[in-house]
Amino acid sequence: MEMNLPVIKLETRNLTKKFSATEGVADISLQVYEHELLTLLGPSGCGKTTILRAIGGFNKIDSGKILLDGAEVQGLPPEKRPTGMVFQSYNLWPHMTIYENMAFGLKLRKTPKKEMDAQIAEMLALVKMSGSEKKYPTQLSGGQQQRVAIARALVLRPAVFGTGRQDPRPDARGAQAHPARGRADCHLRHARPRGGHGHLRPHCRHEPGCH
Repeated sequence: MEMNLPVIKLETRNLTKKFSATEGVADISLQVYEHELLTLLGPSGCGKTTILRAIGGFNKIDSGKILLDGAEVQGLPPEKRPTGMVFQSYNLWPHMTIYENMAFGLKLRKTPKKEMDAQIAEMLALVKMSGSEKKYPTQLSGGQQQRVAIARALVLRPAVFGTGRQDPRPDARGAQAHPARGRADCHLRHARPRGGHGHLRPHCRHEPGCH
């Protein structure tokens, strides 16, 4: 009888990124499986965001490997990686409309206009932001900006979707995405003394100087 072994979607091997002798992360090895939701837990400053930015290509690592679907990507720029990232600041461009923000990555991939319009409409509907295409980020509430940032990441159909610590404001609840078919999700959360995360698999960060 054949056994269906879990598919490793994301793997880091001895990932090291140092900003100074005492700041950064070293020898981080983890595996995230297809359909899995992994949460990185740890106190502020222990390296959770550094790991996420390295996976997305925003931090060039000093050593180690990052593999997505078995292929090494540590030498690729962010736009060449099948990842979608939403950081705490959302990083929406204020001079662009919501449509233009959503279309930016698709244009880099040379997506046909008709297909691009359909994908943008689909993702905005998913996060309950249909009709906002002509608005600017400053015209939206913080929670609405959060939804758009998530939709902008998901519209690229990433193999791995990562988010920083998000503000759980009520109007952003519609943006909570679950791992889709063929994708793995990584989330960051600060460690708290109480409360569990149920279906999540936590990966705790323990660095020298972090308690």
